[in-house]
Amino acid sequence: MWHYHRQDLKLTEDDKALFVLGDSFVEGQGALPKEIWEKYDWSEEEFNKVGSFMDGTTNPEHIIIRTEERNNAFPHVICRDYMKDWTPVNLGFRGNGNKAGVKALTTCYPDLNFHLPKEKIVIFFVGQFCRYDFIDKQYDSHGMWHTIWPHEDPGSDNLGEKNLWNGYATEIYDDLTGILNFIHLVSELETWCKLHDAKLVLINSFEYYFNKEHFIKTTQNKPWARLLVDRFPWDKVMPFKDGKKAMVDELLAGEDSLHLNKGEHQFYFWAKTFEKGTPNGYFTPCAHPTIKGHKLFAKIIYEYLKNNVL
Repeated sequence: MWHYHRQDLKLTEDDKALFVLGDSFVEGQGALPKEIWEKYDWSEEEFNKVGSFMDGTTNPEHIIIRTEERNNAFPHVICRDYMKDWTPVNLGFRGNGNKAGVKALTTCYPDLNFHLPKEKIVIFFVGQFCRYDFIDKQYDSHGMWHTIWPHEDPGSDNLGEKNLWNGYATEIYDDLTGILNFIHLVSELETWCKLHDAKLVLINSFEYYFNKEHFIKTTQNKPWARLLVDRFPWDKVMPFKDGKKAMVDELLAGEDSLHLNKGEHQFYFWAKTFEKGTPNGYFTPCAHPTIKGHKLFAKIIYEYLKNNVL
């Protein structure tokens, strides 16, 4: 959470709070009005030049862009358009993994008193299992985590960094460790929610391995791991309809491109081919939900909350 958003968040015992944990799809990356995209030549790289992903900047342009993203992201839209007496708490950060999302709620912001509101809903917008988060040495209000993927680091010439990524890819990560790391995180989240009387909802963002059948298949020869799968809170997972498997599929359906929901990040590489966003307006040039896309997310999630949680 950017420091200028953190200092404005004052939760009390009289509040109702909607906490949303996740990565860029939660933070609102790229969810900007047309005039901002035009100002920066429809280039995310250009508007990222006004300030880094780490915190501390006082550049007014940076604050405008990041605040627009937050305000247009679905957590704020849900509370603005539907749950008007609830306070949104956006704990998303672009590029982070699931560990960073959970720790943002349970550990990272002790000054914000997340336990105080009289009613609490926690939405865990589940991202890729393959990402792994380490504490970042620069540790600030927003950039607390150093995330790696199980492939060669494409952006570093540092030998140690490359070895870290390669070692994770070859010696640590596989389907089983990815699933088990995720289950451990959900267990921590359940404990926090029980302790603070919060309602938990798990929503698949774009991780196509997040389903019970895959979990069972991956642990079929690992009886101790299977025990964890059997006690997983599947009743807390928001279901999908009409062949959809994740929230990103709702955007793909709006683009008449649901066939792209079969592979790892196919949606991302497809959406990136459009210089000014996808034809029906659901993906930005950086392959994230547009303002229109976030409004769709908000509508779908609110309907589920209304019928099953509130």
